Amino acid sequence: MNAAVSDNKRYNQALTWGTIALFAIPPLVDVYLHGWRRVFSYFAADAFYYLTVARNFSKLGFYTFDQERPTNGFHPLWQWFLSVLFVVRDHLGMSEPVTLVSIFIVNLIIIAFALWLILHGLAYRYRRIPAIFLLLPVGLWGFGPGLMTDSHYGNFWSYINGMESGLSLVAFSALVYLVLKHGRVTSVPIIPAGAILSILVLARLDNAFVLVAFSAPFIMKWATTRSGSYIRRLAAILVLPMLVLAGYGCLSWLQSSSPFPVSGTIKTSFPKPDNKWSPIWRCLQGNCEPPEVKMLLWRYTQLLLPLSLSVLGGAFLLSRLQQYLQRRITHEDPIEDLAIITGLLVIFSHGYYLLFVPIWDQGHWYFPISILAISLFGFIAINNLVSRVKLSRLATIAIRCAAPIAVVLCFIYSFADPSFELIYASLINKEQKSECAGELCMRAVYANTLDEGLSVVKHYGPTLPKLVEFDDGILAYSIGLKTMSGLGFNLDFEAARHLKQGTLLPLAYERGFDRIASRVYLHDLELDAKSSSDEIRRVLKPIFFLKREDLDQFDFSVDYQSQDKSFFIFKISRHDSR
Repeated sequence: MNAAVSDNKRYNQALTWGTIALFAIPPLVDVYLHGWRRVFSYFAADAFYYLTVARNFSKLGFYTFDQERPTNGFHPLWQWFLSVLFVVRDHLGMSEPVTLVSIFIVNLIIIAFALWLILHGLAYRYRRIPAIFLLLPVGLWGFGPGLMTDSHYGNFWSYINGMESGLSLVAFSALVYLVLKHGRVTSVPIIPAGAILSILVLARLDNAFVLVAFSAPFIMKWATTRSGSYIRRLAAILVLPMLVLAGYGCLSWLQSSSPFPVSGTIKTSFPKPDNKWSPIWRCLQGNCEPPEVKMLLWRYTQLLLPLSLSVLGGAFLLSRLQQYLQRRITHEDPIEDLAIITGLLVIFSHGYYLLFVPIWDQGHWYFPISILAISLFGFIAINNLVSRVKLSRLATIAIRCAAPIAVVLCFIYSFADPSFELIYASLINKEQKSECAGELCMRAVYANTLDEGLSVVKHYGPTLPKLVEFDDGILAYSIGLKTMSGLGFNLDFEAARHLKQGTLLPLAYERGFDRIASRVYLHDLELDAKSSSDEIRRVLKPIFFLKREDLDQFDFSVDYQSQDKSFFIFKISRHDSR
Protein backbone atom coordinates (compact mmCIF):
# COMPACT_ATOMS: atom_id res chain seq x y z
CA MET A 1 0.00 0.00 0.00
CA ASN A 2 2.79 2.42 0.90
CA ALA A 3 4.51 1.65 -2.41
CA ALA A 4 1.32 2.41 -4.31
CA VAL A 5 0.84 5.69 -2.45
CA SER A 6 4.44 6.65 -3.12
CA ASP A 7 4.07 5.77 -6.79
CA ASN A 8 0.93 7.91 -7.08
CA LYS A 9 2.69 10.81 -5.38
CA ARG A 10 5.62 10.65 -7.81
CA TYR A 11 3.20 10.43 -10.73
CA ASN A 12 1.22 13.47 -9.54
CA GLN A 13 4.40 15.47 -9.02
CA ALA A 14 5.61 14.57 -12.51
CA LEU A 15 2.30 15.53 -14.09
CA THR A 16 2.15 18.79 -12.12
CA TRP A 17 5.64 19.93 -13.05
CA GLY A 18 5.19 18.68 -16.59
CA THR A 19 2.08 20.83 -16.98
CA ILE A 20 3.84 23.86 -15.52
CA ALA A 21 6.80 23.27 -17.87
CA LEU A 22 4.45 23.09 -20.86
CA PHE A 23 3.05 26.45 -19.81
CA ALA A 24 6.25 28.27 -18.84
CA ILE A 25 8.96 27.06 -21.23
CA PRO A 26 7.42 28.03 -24.63
CA PRO A 27 6.97 31.78 -23.84
CA LEU A 28 10.37 31.97 -22.10
CA VAL A 29 12.06 30.44 -25.13
CA ASP A 30 10.00 32.71 -27.38
CA VAL A 31 11.18 35.89 -25.64
CA TYR A 32 14.77 34.61 -25.35
CA LEU A 33 14.98 33.89 -29.08
CA HIS A 34 13.30 37.06 -30.30
CA GLY A 35 14.47 39.63 -27.77
CA TRP A 36 12.80 41.74 -25.11
CA ARG A 37 10.37 43.45 -27.49
CA ARG A 38 8.56 40.15 -27.83
CA VAL A 39 6.81 40.83 -24.51
CA PHE A 40 4.53 43.21 -26.44
CA SER A 41 3.02 40.11 -28.05
CA TYR A 42 1.75 39.15 -24.59
CA PHE A 43 0.92 42.47 -22.92
CA ALA A 44 -2.65 43.72 -23.27
CA ALA A 45 -3.26 47.27 -24.46
CA ASP A 46 -4.56 48.40 -21.07
CA ALA A 47 -1.39 47.21 -19.32
CA PHE A 48 0.14 50.60 -20.12
CA TYR A 49 -2.41 52.36 -17.91
CA TYR A 50 -1.02 50.37 -15.00
CA LEU A 51 2.59 50.96 -16.04
CA THR A 52 2.12 54.71 -16.43
CA VAL A 53 0.40 55.13 -13.05
CA ALA A 54 3.07 52.98 -11.37
CA ARG A 55 5.90 55.03 -12.87
CA ASN A 56 4.22 58.27 -11.86
CA PHE A 57 3.67 56.94 -8.33
CA SER A 58 7.38 56.20 -8.03
CA LYS A 59 8.26 59.76 -9.07
CA LEU A 60 5.44 61.76 -7.48
CA GLY A 61 4.26 59.67 -4.52
CA PHE A 62 0.57 59.41 -5.46
CA TYR A 63 -1.54 57.55 -8.00
CA THR A 64 -1.88 59.76 -11.04
CA PHE A 65 -1.95 59.34 -14.79
CA ASP A 66 -1.61 62.98 -15.88
CA GLN A 67 1.04 63.76 -13.21
CA GLU A 68 -1.21 66.47 -11.76
CA ARG A 69 -4.44 65.00 -10.37
CA PRO A 70 -5.12 61.70 -8.59
CA THR A 71 -6.94 58.83 -10.24
CA ASN A 72 -8.25 55.47 -9.07
CA GLY A 73 -8.88 53.97 -12.51
CA PHE A 74 -7.32 50.60 -11.76
CA HIS A 75 -7.81 47.37 -9.87
CA PRO A 76 -5.80 47.90 -6.71
CA LEU A 77 -3.69 44.81 -5.98
CA TRP A 78 -1.79 44.69 -9.27
CA GLN A 79 -1.37 48.49 -9.27
CA TRP A 80 0.10 48.36 -5.76
CA PHE A 81 2.53 45.65 -6.78
CA LEU A 82 3.66 47.52 -9.89
CA SER A 83 4.11 50.71 -7.87
CA VAL A 84 6.52 48.91 -5.54
CA LEU A 85 8.31 47.42 -8.56
CA PHE A 86 8.81 50.85 -10.12
CA VAL A 87 10.10 52.28 -6.84
CA VAL A 88 12.67 49.47 -6.82
CA ARG A 89 13.38 50.06 -10.51
CA ASP A 90 14.11 53.73 -10.00
CA HIS A 91 16.23 52.99 -6.93
CA LEU A 92 18.32 50.41 -8.81
CA GLY A 93 18.32 52.24 -12.15
CA MET A 94 16.77 49.34 -14.08
CA SER A 95 16.50 49.82 -17.83
CA GLU A 96 13.23 49.73 -19.75
CA PRO A 97 13.87 46.27 -21.27
CA VAL A 98 14.71 44.82 -17.85
CA THR A 99 11.56 46.38 -16.35
CA LEU A 100 9.19 45.04 -19.00
CA VAL A 101 10.76 41.58 -19.08
CA SER A 102 10.59 41.48 -15.26
CA ILE A 103 6.85 42.22 -15.39
CA PHE A 104 6.45 39.49 -18.02
CA ILE A 105 8.30 36.96 -15.82
CA VAL A 106 6.34 37.92 -12.70
CA ASN A 107 3.07 37.38 -14.63
CA LEU A 108 4.35 34.01 -15.80
CA ILE A 109 5.35 32.92 -12.27
CA ILE A 110 1.97 33.95 -10.83
CA ILE A 111 0.06 31.90 -13.43
CA ALA A 112 2.43 28.94 -13.00
CA PHE A 113 1.62 29.05 -9.28
CA ALA A 114 -2.09 29.05 -10.15
CA LEU A 115 -1.56 25.84 -12.14
CA TRP A 116 0.37 24.33 -9.22
CA LEU A 117 -2.51 25.09 -6.85
CA ILE A 118 -5.15 23.58 -9.13
CA LEU A 119 -3.19 20.40 -9.75
CA HIS A 120 -2.31 19.97 -6.07
CA GLY A 121 -5.99 20.39 -5.26
CA LEU A 122 -6.91 17.73 -7.81
CA ALA A 123 -4.44 15.37 -6.13
CA TYR A 124 -6.79 15.39 -3.12
CA ARG A 125 -9.69 14.51 -5.42
CA TYR A 126 -7.97 11.75 -7.42
CA ARG A 127 -5.35 9.18 -6.47
CA ARG A 128 -3.75 10.02 -9.79
CA ILE A 129 -4.39 13.36 -11.48
CA PRO A 130 -6.00 12.61 -14.86
CA ALA A 131 -3.54 13.00 -17.75
CA ILE A 132 -6.01 15.27 -19.56
CA PHE A 133 -4.92 18.09 -17.25
CA LEU A 134 -1.64 18.22 -19.16
CA LEU A 135 -3.73 20.24 -21.62
CA LEU A 136 -4.55 22.89 -19.00
CA PRO A 137 -2.13 25.56 -20.38
CA VAL A 138 -4.35 25.68 -23.47
CA GLY A 139 -7.58 24.50 -21.89
CA LEU A 140 -10.88 23.62 -23.46
CA TRP A 141 -11.32 27.24 -24.45
CA GLY A 142 -8.01 27.35 -26.30
CA PHE A 143 -8.75 24.17 -28.23
CA GLY A 144 -12.38 25.11 -28.84
CA PRO A 145 -13.66 28.71 -29.10
CA GLY A 146 -10.10 30.07 -29.27
CA LEU A 147 -9.33 28.17 -32.45
CA MET A 148 -12.80 28.63 -33.91
CA THR A 149 -12.59 32.41 -33.52
CA ASP A 150 -8.95 32.39 -34.68
CA SER A 151 -7.92 34.07 -31.44
CA HIS A 152 -5.21 33.12 -28.95
CA TYR A 153 -7.16 34.85 -26.17
CA GLY A 154 -8.34 32.41 -23.54
CA ASN A 155 -5.33 30.11 -23.20
CA PHE A 156 -3.16 30.62 -20.13
CA TRP A 157 -0.43 32.37 -22.14
CA SER A 158 -2.84 35.16 -23.05
CA TYR A 159 -3.02 36.08 -19.37
CA ILE A 160 0.68 36.91 -19.22
CA ASN A 161 -0.75 40.27 -20.15
CA GLY A 162 0.87 42.79 -17.78
CA MET A 163 -2.46 43.18 -15.99
CA GLU A 164 -4.39 41.82 -13.02
CA SER A 165 -5.47 38.57 -14.72
CA GLY A 166 -2.77 36.46 -13.11
CA LEU A 167 -3.78 37.57 -9.62
CA SER A 168 -7.42 36.67 -10.30
CA LEU A 169 -6.35 33.25 -11.55
CA VAL A 170 -4.08 32.49 -8.59
CA ALA A 171 -6.67 33.61 -6.01
CA PHE A 172 -9.42 31.54 -7.63
CA SER A 173 -7.04 28.56 -7.90
CA ALA A 174 -6.23 28.93 -4.20
CA LEU A 175 -9.95 28.76 -3.46
CA VAL A 176 -10.23 25.59 -5.58
CA TYR A 177 -7.26 24.08 -3.72
CA LEU A 178 -8.72 24.92 -0.33
CA VAL A 179 -12.13 23.40 -1.08
CA LEU A 180 -10.69 20.22 -2.62
CA LYS A 181 -8.25 19.77 0.25
CA HIS A 182 -10.94 20.03 2.93
CA GLY A 183 -13.56 18.05 1.01
CA ARG A 184 -16.37 20.58 1.17
CA VAL A 185 -16.68 24.35 1.13
CA THR A 186 -18.44 24.48 4.49
CA SER A 187 -15.34 23.00 6.15
CA VAL A 188 -12.69 25.40 4.83
CA PRO A 189 -10.69 27.18 7.58
CA ILE A 190 -11.97 30.66 8.33
CA ILE A 191 -8.82 32.78 8.09
CA PRO A 192 -7.33 31.25 4.88
CA ALA A 193 -10.73 31.37 3.17
CA GLY A 194 -11.26 35.00 4.18
CA ALA A 195 -7.76 35.93 3.01
CA ILE A 196 -8.22 34.22 -0.38
CA LEU A 197 -11.57 35.94 -0.96
CA SER A 198 -9.97 39.28 -0.02
CA ILE A 199 -7.18 38.77 -2.56
CA LEU A 200 -9.72 37.74 -5.18
CA VAL A 201 -11.72 40.93 -4.67
CA LEU A 202 -8.68 43.23 -4.62
CA ALA A 203 -7.27 41.52 -7.71
CA ARG A 204 -10.29 42.60 -9.71
CA LEU A 205 -13.08 44.55 -8.04
CA ASP A 206 -15.70 42.90 -10.28
CA ASN A 207 -14.86 39.69 -8.41
CA ALA A 208 -16.79 41.08 -5.42
CA PHE A 209 -19.71 39.03 -6.79
CA VAL A 210 -17.85 36.00 -5.43
CA LEU A 211 -18.83 36.98 -1.90
CA VAL A 212 -22.48 36.32 -2.77
CA ALA A 213 -21.67 33.20 -4.80
CA PHE A 214 -19.50 31.77 -2.00
CA SER A 215 -22.44 32.03 0.39
CA ALA A 216 -24.70 29.69 -1.60
CA PRO A 217 -23.40 26.30 -0.33
CA PHE A 218 -23.57 27.54 3.27
CA ILE A 219 -27.16 28.72 2.80
CA MET A 220 -28.08 25.42 1.16
CA LYS A 221 -26.59 23.50 4.10
CA TRP A 222 -28.43 25.72 6.57
CA ALA A 223 -31.68 25.16 4.66
CA THR A 224 -31.37 21.37 5.04
CA THR A 225 -30.14 21.25 8.65
CA ARG A 226 -31.48 24.49 10.15
CA SER A 227 -28.15 24.67 11.98
CA GLY A 228 -27.04 28.24 12.61
CA SER A 229 -23.42 27.12 12.77
CA TYR A 230 -23.18 27.30 8.98
CA ILE A 231 -24.38 30.90 8.89
CA ARG A 232 -22.04 31.85 11.73
CA ARG A 233 -19.11 30.23 9.93
CA LEU A 234 -20.01 32.00 6.69
CA ALA A 235 -20.23 35.34 8.51
CA ALA A 236 -16.82 34.76 10.11
CA ILE A 237 -15.25 34.02 6.71
CA LEU A 238 -16.82 37.09 5.07
CA VAL A 239 -15.72 39.53 7.78
CA LEU A 240 -12.20 39.97 6.36
CA PRO A 241 -13.13 40.47 2.66
CA MET A 242 -15.94 42.85 3.62
CA LEU A 243 -13.56 44.89 5.80
CA VAL A 244 -10.98 44.88 3.00
CA LEU A 245 -13.57 46.03 0.45
CA ALA A 246 -14.82 48.77 2.77
CA GLY A 247 -11.23 49.83 3.51
CA TYR A 248 -10.47 50.10 -0.20
CA GLY A 249 -13.60 52.21 -0.71
CA CYS A 250 -12.60 54.60 2.08
CA LEU A 251 -9.03 54.86 0.82
CA SER A 252 -10.24 55.49 -2.72
CA TRP A 253 -12.63 58.15 -1.46
CA LEU A 254 -9.84 59.96 0.38
CA GLN A 255 -7.51 59.83 -2.62
CA SER A 256 -9.91 60.35 -5.51
CA SER A 257 -13.22 61.56 -4.01
CA SER A 258 -15.10 58.38 -4.97
CA PRO A 259 -15.21 54.81 -3.62
CA PHE A 260 -15.71 53.49 -7.16
CA PRO A 261 -12.93 53.38 -9.77
CA VAL A 262 -13.28 56.01 -12.48
CA SER A 263 -12.61 53.39 -15.15
CA GLY A 264 -15.74 51.52 -14.04
CA THR A 265 -17.92 54.63 -13.98
CA ILE A 266 -16.73 55.59 -17.47
CA LYS A 267 -17.50 52.17 -18.95
CA THR A 268 -20.79 51.38 -17.28
CA SER A 269 -24.18 52.45 -18.57
CA PHE A 270 -25.83 51.49 -15.25
CA PRO A 271 -28.74 51.77 -14.56
CA LYS A 272 -29.60 52.09 -18.27
CA PRO A 273 -28.89 48.86 -20.20
CA ASP A 274 -26.26 49.10 -22.91
CA ASN A 275 -27.27 48.38 -26.50
CA LYS A 276 -25.15 45.26 -26.88
CA TRP A 277 -26.48 44.29 -30.29
CA SER A 278 -25.80 47.37 -32.43
CA PRO A 279 -22.36 46.11 -33.57
CA ILE A 280 -23.93 42.82 -34.70
CA TRP A 281 -26.65 44.65 -36.62
CA ARG A 282 -24.05 46.89 -38.27
CA CYS A 283 -22.04 43.85 -39.37
CA LEU A 284 -25.14 42.08 -40.68
CA GLN A 285 -25.72 45.14 -42.86
CA GLY A 286 -22.26 44.61 -44.35
CA ASN A 287 -20.59 47.58 -42.66
CA CYS A 288 -17.79 45.63 -40.93
CA GLU A 289 -14.38 44.66 -42.22
CA PRO A 290 -13.20 41.04 -41.62
CA PRO A 291 -10.81 41.98 -38.76
CA GLU A 292 -13.67 43.72 -36.94
CA VAL A 293 -15.96 40.71 -37.44
CA LYS A 294 -13.27 38.47 -35.99
CA MET A 295 -12.77 40.69 -32.95
CA LEU A 296 -16.51 40.93 -32.31
CA LEU A 297 -16.85 37.16 -32.64
CA TRP A 298 -14.41 36.39 -29.84
CA ARG A 299 -15.75 39.22 -27.68
CA TYR A 300 -19.33 37.96 -27.86
CA THR A 301 -18.19 34.36 -27.43
CA GLN A 302 -16.21 35.03 -24.25
CA LEU A 303 -19.18 36.95 -22.84
CA LEU A 304 -22.07 34.68 -23.80
CA LEU A 305 -20.70 31.12 -23.84
CA PRO A 306 -19.66 30.94 -20.14
CA LEU A 307 -22.92 32.69 -19.20
CA SER A 308 -24.99 30.19 -21.19
CA LEU A 309 -23.16 27.20 -19.71
CA SER A 310 -23.64 28.59 -16.20
CA VAL A 311 -27.35 29.11 -16.75
CA LEU A 312 -27.72 25.54 -18.05
CA GLY A 313 -25.68 24.24 -15.13
CA GLY A 314 -27.80 26.30 -12.78
CA ALA A 315 -30.95 24.61 -14.07
CA PHE A 316 -29.44 21.22 -13.19
CA LEU A 317 -28.31 22.41 -9.77
CA LEU A 318 -31.80 23.71 -9.00
CA SER A 319 -33.05 20.15 -9.26
CA ARG A 320 -30.27 19.11 -6.90
CA LEU A 321 -31.31 21.90 -4.55
CA GLN A 322 -34.80 20.43 -4.36
CA GLN A 323 -33.28 17.07 -3.45
CA TYR A 324 -31.16 18.77 -0.80
CA LEU A 325 -34.20 20.41 0.73
CA GLN A 326 -36.04 17.08 0.73
CA ARG A 327 -32.94 15.52 2.34
CA ARG A 328 -32.59 12.93 -0.38
CA ILE A 329 -28.93 13.92 -0.76
CA THR A 330 -26.84 13.66 2.39
CA HIS A 331 -23.26 13.79 1.05
CA GLU A 332 -21.40 16.87 -0.14
CA ASP A 333 -19.29 16.97 -3.27
CA PRO A 334 -16.53 19.63 -3.34
CA ILE A 335 -16.66 19.73 -7.15
CA GLU A 336 -20.37 20.46 -6.96
CA ASP A 337 -19.72 23.17 -4.37
CA LEU A 338 -17.13 24.77 -6.65
CA ALA A 339 -19.50 24.52 -9.60
CA ILE A 340 -22.19 26.34 -7.63
CA ILE A 341 -19.81 29.11 -6.55
CA THR A 342 -18.28 29.53 -10.00
CA GLY A 343 -21.59 29.33 -11.85
CA LEU A 344 -23.15 32.03 -9.69
CA LEU A 345 -20.05 34.22 -10.03
CA VAL A 346 -20.25 33.91 -13.83
CA ILE A 347 -24.00 34.59 -13.89
CA PHE A 348 -23.65 37.72 -11.73
CA SER A 349 -20.52 39.15 -13.41
CA HIS A 350 -21.34 38.24 -17.03
CA GLY A 351 -24.91 39.32 -16.51
CA TYR A 352 -23.68 42.73 -15.38
CA TYR A 353 -21.32 42.98 -18.35
CA LEU A 354 -24.10 41.93 -20.71
CA LEU A 355 -26.48 44.57 -19.41
CA PHE A 356 -24.25 47.54 -18.64
CA VAL A 357 -20.77 47.35 -20.24
CA PRO A 358 -20.19 48.10 -23.96
CA ILE A 359 -18.83 45.10 -25.85
CA TRP A 360 -15.76 46.98 -27.10
CA ASP A 361 -14.69 47.68 -23.51
CA GLN A 362 -14.64 43.98 -22.59
CA GLY A 363 -11.12 42.69 -23.10
CA HIS A 364 -10.05 39.12 -22.46
CA TRP A 365 -8.81 40.23 -19.02
CA TYR A 366 -12.46 40.43 -17.91
CA PHE A 367 -12.88 36.66 -18.08
CA PRO A 368 -9.89 34.65 -16.76
CA ILE A 369 -11.92 32.89 -14.05
CA SER A 370 -14.74 32.02 -16.47
CA ILE A 371 -12.30 30.59 -19.01
CA LEU A 372 -10.40 28.62 -16.34
CA ALA A 373 -13.68 27.23 -14.98
CA ILE A 374 -14.69 25.92 -18.41
CA SER A 375 -11.41 24.00 -18.65
CA LEU A 376 -11.47 22.76 -15.06
CA PHE A 377 -15.03 21.43 -15.02
CA GLY A 378 -14.88 20.41 -18.67
CA PHE A 379 -11.80 18.25 -18.14
CA ILE A 380 -13.37 16.72 -15.03
CA ALA A 381 -16.48 15.82 -17.05
CA ILE A 382 -14.41 14.39 -19.92
CA ASN A 383 -12.35 12.34 -17.49
CA ASN A 384 -15.54 10.97 -15.90
CA LEU A 385 -16.74 9.83 -19.32
CA VAL A 386 -13.39 8.38 -20.42
CA SER A 387 -12.91 6.54 -17.12
CA ARG A 388 -15.89 4.37 -18.02
CA VAL A 389 -14.02 3.11 -21.06
CA LYS A 390 -11.37 0.43 -20.62
CA LEU A 391 -8.28 1.71 -22.45
CA SER A 392 -5.28 -0.43 -23.24
CA ARG A 393 -1.91 0.49 -21.77
CA LEU A 394 -0.68 1.46 -25.24
CA ALA A 395 -3.65 3.79 -25.78
CA THR A 396 -3.06 5.41 -22.38
CA ILE A 397 0.60 6.04 -23.20
CA ALA A 398 -0.35 7.47 -26.62
CA ILE A 399 -2.78 9.93 -25.01
CA ARG A 400 -0.18 11.06 -22.48
CA CYS A 401 2.35 11.64 -25.27
CA ALA A 402 -0.15 13.41 -27.52
CA ALA A 403 -1.14 15.96 -24.86
CA PRO A 404 2.25 17.77 -24.66
CA ILE A 405 2.54 17.78 -28.45
CA ALA A 406 -0.92 19.35 -28.74
CA VAL A 407 -0.01 22.06 -26.21
CA VAL A 408 3.22 22.99 -28.02
CA LEU A 409 1.50 23.03 -31.40
CA CYS A 410 -1.23 25.29 -30.04
CA PHE A 411 1.39 27.69 -28.67
CA ILE A 412 3.14 27.78 -32.05
CA TYR A 413 -0.16 28.40 -33.82
CA SER A 414 -1.12 31.18 -31.40
CA PHE A 415 2.14 33.06 -31.00
CA ALA A 416 4.55 32.09 -33.75
CA ASP A 417 2.67 33.64 -36.66
CA PRO A 418 5.32 34.96 -39.07
CA SER A 419 3.62 38.35 -39.23
CA PHE A 420 4.46 38.84 -35.57
CA GLU A 421 8.02 39.38 -36.81
CA LEU A 422 6.84 42.84 -37.83
CA ILE A 423 6.93 43.70 -34.14
CA TYR A 424 10.72 43.68 -34.22
CA ALA A 425 11.05 46.12 -37.10
CA SER A 426 12.71 49.38 -36.06
CA LEU A 427 9.95 51.34 -37.77
CA ILE A 428 6.57 50.17 -39.06
CA ASN A 429 5.84 51.83 -42.38
CA LYS A 430 2.68 51.81 -44.42
CA GLU A 431 3.86 49.02 -46.72
CA GLN A 432 4.57 46.76 -43.74
CA LYS A 433 1.23 47.64 -42.13
CA SER A 434 -0.64 46.35 -45.15
CA GLU A 435 0.89 42.91 -44.61
CA CYS A 436 -0.51 42.25 -41.12
CA ALA A 437 -3.86 41.97 -39.38
CA GLY A 438 -5.20 44.72 -37.13
CA GLU A 439 -4.30 43.16 -33.77
CA LEU A 440 -0.77 42.28 -34.91
CA CYS A 441 -0.19 45.79 -36.20
CA MET A 442 -1.41 47.24 -32.90
CA ARG A 443 1.18 45.16 -31.05
CA ALA A 444 3.84 46.35 -33.50
CA VAL A 445 2.79 49.93 -32.84
CA TYR A 446 3.07 49.42 -29.08
CA ALA A 447 6.64 48.14 -29.37
CA ASN A 448 7.79 50.89 -31.70
CA THR A 449 6.12 53.73 -29.81
CA LEU A 450 8.87 53.41 -27.21
CA ASP A 451 11.33 54.36 -29.95
CA GLU A 452 9.03 57.09 -31.27
CA GLY A 453 8.86 58.56 -27.77
CA LEU A 454 12.56 59.38 -27.90
CA SER A 455 12.02 61.29 -31.14
CA VAL A 456 9.10 63.23 -29.63
CA VAL A 457 11.13 64.27 -26.58
CA LYS A 458 14.03 65.33 -28.82
CA HIS A 459 11.65 67.30 -31.02
CA TYR A 460 10.26 69.39 -28.15
CA GLY A 461 13.49 69.82 -26.21
CA PRO A 462 13.35 71.09 -22.62
CA THR A 463 9.90 72.73 -22.97
CA LEU A 464 7.63 69.70 -23.07
CA PRO A 465 3.93 70.25 -23.85
CA LYS A 466 0.98 68.61 -22.12
CA LEU A 467 -0.93 66.05 -24.12
CA VAL A 468 -4.39 64.47 -24.30
CA GLU A 469 -3.83 60.85 -25.29
CA PHE A 470 -6.56 58.89 -27.07
CA ASP A 471 -4.83 55.57 -26.55
CA ASP A 472 -4.59 52.93 -23.83
CA GLY A 473 -1.63 54.44 -22.01
CA ILE A 474 1.10 53.63 -24.54
CA LEU A 475 1.81 57.28 -25.41
CA ALA A 476 1.88 58.43 -21.81
CA TYR A 477 4.22 55.60 -20.90
CA SER A 478 6.58 55.87 -23.86
CA ILE A 479 6.86 59.65 -24.15
CA GLY A 480 6.59 60.60 -20.48
CA LEU A 481 4.78 63.90 -21.06
CA LYS A 482 2.06 65.09 -18.73
CA THR A 483 -0.79 63.24 -20.39
CA MET A 484 -4.55 63.15 -19.84
CA SER A 485 -6.39 59.89 -20.49
CA GLY A 486 -8.59 60.89 -23.40
CA LEU A 487 -10.53 57.61 -23.36
CA GLY A 488 -11.33 58.36 -19.73
CA PHE A 489 -10.18 55.29 -17.83
CA ASN A 490 -7.50 57.10 -15.80
CA LEU A 491 -9.02 60.56 -15.50
CA ASP A 492 -9.83 62.38 -12.29
CA PHE A 493 -13.55 62.50 -11.54
CA GLU A 494 -14.05 66.11 -12.62
CA ALA A 495 -12.57 65.33 -16.03
CA ALA A 496 -14.61 62.10 -16.21
CA ARG A 497 -17.82 64.11 -15.84
CA HIS A 498 -16.72 66.41 -18.66
CA LEU A 499 -15.91 63.40 -20.84
CA LYS A 500 -19.44 62.05 -20.45
CA GLN A 501 -20.82 65.51 -21.28
CA GLY A 502 -18.66 65.82 -24.41
CA THR A 503 -16.63 68.74 -23.01
CA LEU A 504 -13.32 67.07 -22.18
CA LEU A 505 -11.27 69.04 -24.72
CA PRO A 506 -12.34 72.48 -23.38
CA LEU A 507 -11.46 71.37 -19.84
CA ALA A 508 -8.15 69.93 -21.00
CA TYR A 509 -7.34 73.16 -22.83
CA GLU A 510 -8.09 75.20 -19.70
CA ARG A 511 -5.68 72.96 -17.78
CA GLY A 512 -2.95 73.53 -20.36
CA PHE A 513 -3.26 70.20 -22.19
CA ASP A 514 -3.25 71.72 -25.66
CA ARG A 515 -1.98 68.79 -27.75
CA ILE A 516 -3.90 65.68 -28.78
CA ALA A 517 -2.64 62.43 -30.28
CA SER A 518 -3.36 58.75 -30.80
CA ARG A 519 -0.77 56.21 -31.79
CA VAL A 520 -3.10 53.23 -32.26
CA TYR A 521 -6.49 54.61 -33.25
CA LEU A 522 -5.28 57.34 -35.64
CA HIS A 523 -3.08 56.09 -38.45
CA ASP A 524 -2.72 56.33 -42.22
CA LEU A 525 -4.04 59.90 -42.12
CA GLU A 526 -3.90 61.82 -45.36
CA LEU A 527 -2.24 64.78 -43.62
CA ASP A 528 1.14 66.44 -43.43
CA ALA A 529 2.84 69.34 -41.66
CA LYS A 530 1.16 71.85 -44.02
CA SER A 531 -2.41 70.56 -43.52
CA SER A 532 -4.89 73.29 -42.66
CA SER A 533 -7.06 73.44 -39.57
CA ASP A 534 -10.14 72.59 -41.60
CA GLU A 535 -8.45 69.55 -43.15
CA ILE A 536 -7.39 68.24 -39.74
CA ARG A 537 -10.81 68.89 -38.23
CA ARG A 538 -12.49 67.03 -41.10
CA VAL A 539 -10.26 64.00 -40.46
CA LEU A 540 -10.80 64.05 -36.67
CA LYS A 541 -14.58 64.57 -36.53
CA PRO A 542 -15.60 60.99 -37.50
CA ILE A 543 -13.23 59.39 -34.96
CA PHE A 544 -15.25 57.55 -32.31
CA PHE A 545 -13.62 59.18 -29.30
CA LEU A 546 -14.14 62.72 -30.65
CA LYS A 547 -17.69 62.43 -31.97
CA ARG A 548 -19.22 64.00 -28.85
CA GLU A 549 -16.75 66.88 -28.73
CA ASP A 550 -17.44 70.24 -30.40
CA LEU A 551 -14.32 70.52 -32.54
CA ASP A 552 -15.55 73.66 -34.29
CA GLN A 553 -14.50 75.78 -31.31
CA PHE A 554 -10.83 74.90 -31.91
CA ASP A 555 -8.18 75.47 -34.53
CA PHE A 556 -5.81 72.60 -35.26
CA SER A 557 -2.27 72.38 -36.57
CA VAL A 558 0.30 69.61 -36.95
CA ASP A 559 2.80 70.01 -34.13
CA TYR A 560 4.76 66.81 -34.72
CA GLN A 561 4.78 64.04 -37.29
CA SER A 562 6.84 60.86 -37.46
CA GLN A 563 9.18 60.26 -40.34
CA ASP A 564 6.77 57.89 -42.07
CA LYS A 565 3.79 60.21 -41.37
CA SER A 566 1.98 57.46 -39.47
CA PHE A 567 1.87 59.38 -36.18
CA PHE A 568 0.83 62.98 -35.52
CA ILE A 569 0.58 65.26 -32.53
CA PHE A 570 -1.92 68.05 -33.12
CA LYS A 571 -1.88 71.40 -31.36
CA ILE A 572 -5.26 72.88 -30.48
CA SER A 573 -6.10 76.53 -29.89
CA ARG A 574 -9.33 78.45 -29.50
CA HIS A 575 -10.46 80.68 -32.32
CA ASP A 576 -10.18 83.79 -30.15
CA SER A 577 -6.58 83.00 -29.11
CA ARG A 578 -5.03 83.41 -32.56
